[in-house]
Amino acid sequence: MTAHVQRCLTAQEQAIAHWQAEVDQIVARLYGLTDAERALIEELQGKEAFFANELRQSWMLLQLQII
Repeated sequence: MTAHVQRCLTAQEQAIAHWQAEVDQIVARLYGLTDAERALIEELQGKEAFFANELRQSWMLLQLQII
């Protein structure tokens, strides 16, 4: 597990998704998550990423209006 996390931290950006997926699988097994639970987590992570991106864009637009 530690080795996978370290690889994520040191890998080039395009290769990170592969290692992150492996870490996610290991953690899911450790916690005994079902496929349905994993799907829900992935859905929520996608929504979180969407809203984080929206917030970033809004912040940039606000900064442009202030300047």
